[in-house]
Amino acid sequence: MSLQRFDAAAFRERLQLAISIKGMPLPRVALACAMPLASLEGYAYGQMLPGTKALAQLSQGLNVSADWLLFGGRNARRAA
Repeated sequence: MSLQRFDAAAFRERLQLAISIKGMPLPRVALACAMPLASLEGYAYGQMLPGTKALAQLSQGLNVSADWLLFGGRNARRAA
């Protein structure tokens, strides 16, 4: 079994894509993700990386899988 390599720049790009697809301004996306706007901006602009709780909040609020946010791939949507 091989481990996938994490790429922080690619994470930021996928997060920005998911936010863009959501089609809402960042303050509303932050509300949907149940996190402070400053935290969302920090993740989206590559100033910091989310911990497990924030990653789960991003995944739920943006309706994408945490695995996709972290590593990419074809299946972006969260399983129901």
